[in-house]
Amino acid sequence: MKKNNYIIALLSTDKDIMLEPLATFSGDTMYFKTERDAKDYVDKLLDRNGLGDIEAFEMEALKIIRVQ
Repeated sequence: MKKNNYIIALLSTDKDIMLEPLATFSGDTMYFKTERDAKDYVDKLLDRNGLGDIEAFEMEALKIIRVQ
């Protein structure tokens, strides 16, 4: 059985760069067990910074992507 993980990525308009994954300050890509976990993380991050009224995933560039 395959185990799926999810990343949050900013899709680039540059043809040579497909996506830029959300990473920690050390440069490690952040993985989430479920799509809901990834969305909740972004929502909490926005709330913490006083931007809770923004719907981040309505932007075409910000996506949750399933990886294996």
